[in-house]
Amino acid sequence: MIRLNIGIRSFLAVVVIISGVYTGSAQKLQAEVQTGSKMEIHGSSNVNHFTCIFPAEEIESLSFDFNKDAMLFRKAETRLPVATFDCGGSGINRDFRELLQEKKHPDVKINLRRIRLTSSKEALASIGLEIAGIKNNYHLPVSFQKKKDYFITSATLPLNINDFNLEQPRKLFGLIVVHKEIEITFDLRFRLSSE
Repeated sequence: MIRLNIGIRSFLAVVVIISGVYTGSAQKLQAEVQTGSKMEIHGSSNVNHFTCIFPAEEIESLSFDFNKDAMLFRKAETRLPVATFDCGGSGINRDFRELLQEKKHPDVKINLRRIRLTSSKEALASIGLEIAGIKNNYHLPVSFQKKKDYFITSATLPLNINDFNLEQPRKLFGLIVVHKEIEITFDLRFRLSSE
């Protein structure tokens, strides 16, 4: 199993609805990712487990347009450079980049489109996800909580690499096979402000 921790703007935008930082029906907002955010990829094969880490300090402040009345987002796309993920060694980093076709498609892209609150601490986000040039749409359950001056969000999205036309990596003449089921998860801490 692989867990891919992505979706920064998706999470950041979900709490906009309850944050109180917006004043009208449409507004430009900025989110600043805080220390303690986690973005990791946990994977497994038939013989081992591995973790790939996306350094949260690499995430720049994000700006996006939010329409509170329609709960729609515009320009809420983030790109995660595949080459930035660190899986703990040059060989596994190379294998991960090959799997995601980094030379042809250097970024994983996430586009938040719409959210719907399901409770005071949960929402359902409609997102577009592009990996290796293949785009798919998903409904992502998101939990969030407001702390003193920041928000914490988390979510998990199970995927199959075949949905993105990716082939299961096989090593040592096919003796080691990476599982095709993956999970995209993330835990983010951030501050929101109006621009």
